[in-house]
Amino acid sequence: MVFSNLFPTNGGTDLFFNVAADFDYELHRHNIKSTYCLWFIYTNLKRFFKDQPVYEINEFDVQRYRAWRLKCGIKKNSINREHSALCALFYRLQKYKRKGRIYGRETGKWKLPDENPASLVKKYDERPFIRKRVLTPEEFKAFLDCAHESIRKICIMAVLTTYRRIDLKYLHKGNVNYFSNELQIIQSKTGFQQNIPLLGKIMEIVDSSPNWRILDFTNFRRRFEKAKKLSKVEFQFRDLRRTGGTWLLLLGWDLRTIQSYLGHANIRMTQDYLQPGEKILIEAGKSLEEKLKAA
Repeated sequence: MVFSNLFPTNGGTDLFFNVAADFDYELHRHNIKSTYCLWFIYTNLKRFFKDQPVYEINEFDVQRYRAWRLKCGIKKNSINREHSALCALFYRLQKYKRKGRIYGRETGKWKLPDENPASLVKKYDERPFIRKRVLTPEEFKAFLDCAHESIRKICIMAVLTTYRRIDLKYLHKGNVNYFSNELQIIQSKTGFQQNIPLLGKIMEIVDSSPNWRILDFTNFRRRFEKAKKLSKVEFQFRDLRRTGGTWLLLLGWDLRTIQSYLGHANIRMTQDYLQPGEKILIEAGKSLEEKLKAA
């Protein structure tokens, strides 16, 4: 790996933002599964901060960046994603400085802000943007009945493991721990570990896979959209994670257990995430009525 053009030459102290972003991307992209998203975010950050010295960037610059992105018509939750990436960039730059040298180049003399400027700016409240779509068991069955075999396996795993699509796509036999009887992954989005018991249908799907990769995503989008059209069940793939978590809640499991199952960092996140949709609430009301009639 060559970084000949990625380091300051004036005594090794001044580090410009566009250089820092390129440097971090080259180092960090090997640790993530989706590099395009990070590249796209860094491209926008570099358009704004350009060759501004990193040590000069403060919380007011971050606020101006957020205002600029909002003026560009970017959604508030997407701006939060970019804000998180900027915050993570500053934390990693601090780590590189503590190491002193990276690939033979001096990093210990970099001038960086005393505090992470992105961490000093509050993000938008994302609760209004949280999707509330939850499939009923009947809807899920109708969809599976119309789906290709590979799509059935992917969607069943999405509900039973509550893994996101990116994590399911890269799920492989190395994630299987037969000693603890678990599927073990590091979530691509959050970096937190998420372990799921290897039981029943999950075990069946894992053992039936002839390849290192457990699930087959060939022609995924076309097959997924076709099954939705045939079944007349409208939803997004990401709704399956919420569906699995909500079904656990309706089955009587406590929030702390569901938090662990979903791999959330805190229980507040789980509370905001699990918001049963209208159809689920109607089913819950019918269950109460049946209980009353039986009393």
